[in-house]
Formats: sequence, C-alpha cells, structure tokens
Amino acid sequence: AAFSVLAANVSDKETGAALFEEPYRLFEVPLEGASGNLTGQSVTVGVFGVIDEGFYGSTSPANVSQVEFSDAVDEANETAAQLSAARADVVIALTHSQDPLAFAAELRGVDAVVAGHGHIAIDDAVTAADGREVAVVEAASSPSADFFGSIGLLSIEVERNAKGDFE
Repeated sequence: AAFSVLAANVSDKETGAALFEEPYRLFEVPLEGASGNLTGQSVTVGVFGVIDEGFYGSTSPANVSQVEFSDAVDEANETAAQLSAARADVVIALTHSQDPLAFAAELRGVDAVVAGHGHIAIDDAVTAADGREVAVVEAASSPSADFFGSIGLLSIEVERNAKGDFE
C-alpha cells in the first residue's frame, strides 16, 4: 500500500533538503450530524508531522546520522500557518514527541496533536500559545504481540462561525 511519510522538520544533514516529499496533506472529510448521519458538508483537514529533537537519543545513532531535525515547535507553527493559508479548516499535528502536552502548549494554529513516543494512553487538552484549546491524544501500546491491538479514534466537533468558517 502506498502511503505518505509526513515529516515537516526532517532534512538530509548533508544537503539540507527535506528528507520526505510531503510535510503535510490536505483531506476533505465529510461531516456527520448529531445522529451520525452525513450532512452533505465537509471540512478540509490539514495533517502534518514533526519529530522532536529528542529522537536523536531514542534510537541508534546510526539511524539518524544522516538526518537533521529542525525545531519541532517552530516547524509546527510554520506548517500550521501554511495549512491555514491553504484553507484547512482543522489542523492536526502527528508527532513523535517526548512531552506532547508541553509541545502542544507552544503551538499556534493547531487543533489537535496525535502523539506517539511514550506508548501510553493520553486523552487530554491544553491551552496553546494562541489561546485555543488543543486536544492531545496518544494510543497506548498493545498489551499483546499483535500489531494494532490499540488504535485510537479522534473526533473533533466543528461549528461555523459568523463569517461562515469552521472553528
């Protein structure tokens, strides 16, 4: 199966070029009403990925000897601004972060953080640098040897504001 690796802050150490083709993706997501039925409307969801610099210490040095990680918060804020300019109604950060709650508190323009590093269950929210409430979630590791024994589901409620934009 073809899939994208979304990593906005990972580059080739020698050339400085982005290591992956796409820092983010935009998806049209149909909206459901309160009863779970489709409303005929959709929102544009922007999804991007970042890896915090702590990753250097959580893997074998050989795995990261040819790559460089720019500041995850700076890159996340810049990418969120790009997604907003691209008309994303909702912005989600996928992170490999040692402290996803602290990471989320420094963000601007991000609606949710889906974390992965601690392999612990997180279902929380923090106030971000721009004052918005940011959902922070992480699915725990599977208690068995089977992959995908624990899969999370993130639901975000959106409403139209007076200008007709979703928030």
